[in-house]
Amino acid sequence: MERKIEAMHNISGYAAFSELLRSFLSRDAKTLDLGCNRGLETSIIAKTNPVVGVDLYSSFVRVARKRGVDARVMDFHNLRFFEEFDCVYSNNSLEHAKFPEKVISGAWRALRPNGIFIIGMPLDGNNPSIKDPAHFFRAKKEDVLHLLENANFSAVENKIIDTKESWGWDIPPALNKMLIIVAKKSAKYDHARKRK
Repeated sequence: MERKIEAMHNISGYAAFSELLRSFLSRDAKTLDLGCNRGLETSIIAKTNPVVGVDLYSSFVRVARKRGVDARVMDFHNLRFFEEFDCVYSNNSLEHAKFPEKVISGAWRALRPNGIFIIGMPLDGNNPSIKDPAHFFRAKKEDVLHLLENANFSAVENKIIDTKESWGWDIPPALNKMLIIVAKKSAKYDHARKRK
C-alpha cells in the first residue's frame, strides 16, 4: 500500500489535482496535513507554510521525517490538537475514514477560529458497483457537505472535477469525479447539534 500511494504522485492527473488543491492554502498559514503518508506532499507544503503531518503508520512517518517533515504518528479519528492550526488539509484521506464525522470534528477542534478545512477526495458514492477496498467513506458531495454542516463548518467553495476530462486520469470507483471543498470553521461548536 505504501508504494501504491507514493506512486500516485507520479500520475499526472493526481499531481495536477494535488497542485490545484494546494492552491487553496494561504501562504504562511499553519497547516495540519491529515494522512500525510510518506510526507511527499507535506514537504511541498512546507516550502510555503509551517506544517505538521499526521499518519497512522509509523513506517510512513519515519520516511516523512527523513524528508525533513514534522510528522507524527496519530490516528486522524482521534486528533489531539486544540486551536493550533489555520488550515487542516486533507488530500485523498477522508475516504479512508471509518468514522468520517470523528475526523471532521477533530479538524474543527484543531483549527483556530475562522480556520479553513480543505478537502480533496474521490466521490466513490457515485458508483457503488466498483469499490476500492481501502475506501470506507464512499461519499457523494452531499454526504460530505452534510457532515461538515453538522460539525459547524460553512462550505465557502465546493466543486466537482472530472479527472478524465481535465487530465486523462481514470478513477472508476468515483466515475472520474473528485470533490474539492473549502470549509470555514464556524465560531462555536454545538455539541447538542452533533448528537442529532
